[in-house]
Amino acid sequence: MAFDKSMLEANVRAIAAQFPDRIYQQSKKTGSGPSCFYVRNGKPDCLIAQGAFMAGMDIDTLASFDAVSDGAVENSGAEYVFKPYGLTAFELDWLKRVQQLQDDGFPWGKAVQMADEGELIPWKK
Repeated sequence: MAFDKSMLEANVRAIAAQFPDRIYQQSKKTGSGPSCFYVRNGKPDCLIAQGAFMAGMDIDTLASFDAVSDGAVENSGAEYVFKPYGLTAFELDWLKRVQQLQDDGFPWGKAVQMADEGELIPWKK
């Protein structure tokens, strides 16, 4: 099945609605690498990765996002990894907000709600 970019946001919303209180569990960080992953143990890990997987993105492509995500901001955000797939600037910004809020410990339902309201984490504005 090919990746259907039009389903990404709907899938993220559906997963967040199904698991509104889920808080993303980051890995125990070692070294300078990332502690949040698109794929962990061969499965989509974060909310965005699960939505992309449900939209037809294969696990190897998702894992490749982790391979280039070395902790540098320019490589790690959803808005950068999904940009080549033709999402609008608005869609990319929304994904970035959801991912940032999720990565910083907000429950999935709250992360989506805050992203809808255009919120970033208050102390990172």
